[in-house]
Amino acid sequence: MPRLFVYGTLRRGAANARELGGAVWEADVRTGNGYALIWKDGYPALVTSAEGAVTGEVYRTSAEHLAQLDAFEGVPELYRRGAVVLADGTVAEAYFAVVDDRTAYERLASGDYFDHPGSTAHR
Repeated sequence: MPRLFVYGTLRRGAANARELGGAVWEADVRTGNGYALIWKDGYPALVTSAEGAVTGEVYRTSAEHLAQLDAFEGVPELYRRGAVVLADGTVAEAYFAVVDDRTAYERLASGDYFDHPGSTAHR
């Protein structure tokens, strides 16, 4: 079963968590160094970065479910799915933002979507 790292509205307690119905929660995690969250068009978006780490959750899910999530996330126009290295050295799939200029967007300094005032968290 593929592993998926989620960092924003798909996390437990967020607006789109229902989209992970049927997936199996594995752990709360943080990425390794080299990633950041930006605020893009009202949503959090993962990008690679010279430094930084992002907080999220890892789920196990099916290839079919990933295809459904790809459609929900707007792959490949808005996001692309790729590998992310987690702090423990393991790898999972994640949705990366498709952006030309990362500096044009607000960076979430903590790397945690739930820390942003615009988050849809219900924790």
